[in-house]
Amino acid sequence: MSTSPCTGTSSCLRFISLTTLLLAFSLAGCDAKSASATDETASPQVKTVTVRAAPDTQTLVLPATSRPGEHAFIFARATGILTKRQVDIGDTVAKGQVLAEVSAPEIDQHVRQANAQLQLAAANAKLSASNLKRAQTLVSSGAIAREVYEQRQASYAVDQASWAAATAQLAGLEEEQRFQIVKAPFGGVVSARNVDDGDRVIGDQAASTLPLFELSSLDPLRVVVDAPQSAVMHIRPGIAATVQFQGLSGPAMKATVTRMAKNISGSSGGMRIELRLPNPGNRIPSGMAGEVELAIPAQPAVLVPISTVVQDGAGAHTLRLRKDNTVEYCIVTLGRNLGDMVEVISGLGDGDTLVLSPNALLQRNTKVTAIQ
Repeated sequence: MSTSPCTGTSSCLRFISLTTLLLAFSLAGCDAKSASATDETASPQVKTVTVRAAPDTQTLVLPATSRPGEHAFIFARATGILTKRQVDIGDTVAKGQVLAEVSAPEIDQHVRQANAQLQLAAANAKLSASNLKRAQTLVSSGAIAREVYEQRQASYAVDQASWAAATAQLAGLEEEQRFQIVKAPFGGVVSARNVDDGDRVIGDQAASTLPLFELSSLDPLRVVVDAPQSAVMHIRPGIAATVQFQGLSGPAMKATVTRMAKNISGSSGGMRIELRLPNPGNRIPSGMAGEVELAIPAQPAVLVPISTVVQDGAGAHTLRLRKDNTVEYCIVTLGRNLGDMVEVISGLGDGDTLVLSPNALLQRNTKVTAIQ
């Protein structure tokens, strides 16, 4: 009698259930292995950013100092006693206004003497002219010798020269006499005063004496800055700027570049730039510290977050995504560091996609999944 795998109904059912259970476990194991393999081959996810072009102008902020539009040291031309000081520190004066008077009795005496000498020379010249005219009549009639006439001619020429010399001497002394009145060469503010009434002043001794006054013209002001070498080629007269001074509230004031030194200073390493700043009412004093903001042309560049740049011994590079989402390394040349952003002068283009904070294990040609 043959033996069957399932001798009864219950035995057959137990066999079928066991077979089904084993098959289910087998299929579950295959699914787990398949999921594990999928996880291992999935593309890594990376955060990305799009490169954008940098502005075509850049803002240059430089420390600045205000200076008078005009400034002069006022010295005495006459030697004497200062008898009348008419201005003091802080006074506003007009061009030609009298600042002080110097008493110089010696010069006054010389003027009187020169005036007397001129009158004498004029009288002698008049007499010589009369004698020459009479001699001319007499010599033509033969009443006097030719030699006498020539002597009269010579005397007339000498007296004319003496009169001219006396006139010039008096004019020179009168000019010195006018130097006793000290006047303002231009309108401005008296910024220093070093004399008082009764002081003795010495004329034409600027190298060894203090000036009587210092005069400053404050409207407009000159604003002085030292521009770095990297910017001087982009600055030229006529460029607009804004100026802000420490301690002065309100909006920044408008100024204009007027002069450039055309020379790099050996001490500062920059070029001296001067700007013209209107100063109605002399509100801003000279010597005040502040900042000048200039908008100058910028070299072509793009801006990227600083976290996209990797720097190592070989230099700086970024990880850029190709169209197929694979990674490539791009060597870049950096420009200005702007805090969170940095300029890239070469190596990238506007619209490129970069990996943010790239992982050191991310290799070239790795395919990634980009997320914003």
